[in-house]
Amino acid sequence: YVPQHATTPLWNNKHGLVHILTTRFSQSQTNLLHLGQARLELFKTFTLPSVNAQTTKDFLWLIFTDPNLHPTLLSQLKAVLKKRFKGNVVLIGLNDIFQDFIEDRWLKDDTP
Repeated sequence: YVPQHATTPLWNNKHGLVHILTTRFSQSQTNLLHLGQARLELFKTFTLPSVNAQTTKDFLWLIFTDPNLHPTLLSQLKAVLKKRFKGNVVLIGLNDIFQDFIEDRWLKDDTP
């Protein structure tokens, strides 16, 4: 999902680089509608105002969520983003992108 209301081109900014902000939202929680709605309230109360308060909108916001997120919750999330965020955002349905970072091999201390 890429909103059509984005105010700047997705991959361009005056710095010649792409600054990426990532957020995880209800990954691996397909049908937990009530928990998802509580998390959406937290998202609207804390995450969204924080992102909106950034001094520049020259970043790409990637929001990772469950690809099978409950349709009601997905439509609510899209509506919130469309109404309250005017920057560059991409909503990505993917559960396992961060799996490598929680595996034991990343946590082992290999220092001599």
